[in-house]
Amino acid sequence: LGHIFSADFWSRWQSYLWLYLILTISSHITLSPPDLAGAKEGAITLIATVFLLELFFGWSKSLNTYIDNLLHNGFIYVSGVLGSFLLITMLFSIILKLFIKKQKQE
Repeated sequence: LGHIFSADFWSRWQSYLWLYLILTISSHITLSPPDLAGAKEGAITLIATVFLLELFFGWSKSLNTYIDNLLHNGFIYVSGVLGSFLLITMLFSIILKLFIKKQKQE
């Protein structure tokens, strides 16, 4: 989070593109009342879990650093896998749509 407040971050054009995308995408996200009702229990569980983990593991600086590194590297790995899966799914969807369109024309 401290990286966002650095001068180096705001001196690059990618930062402004990132800010624009974040604002435009988040301003168009709307949740229905059933979505909010279903998310409430999960949000409470997530917040309680993070609080308990911080309570139990926060006392150990080396363990806390280890967990931070593990979560960071795990997040990068999972993001890469999910991004690759999304790309493959999109390509498959486009190919399938073109194939179905060709079949309808015949």
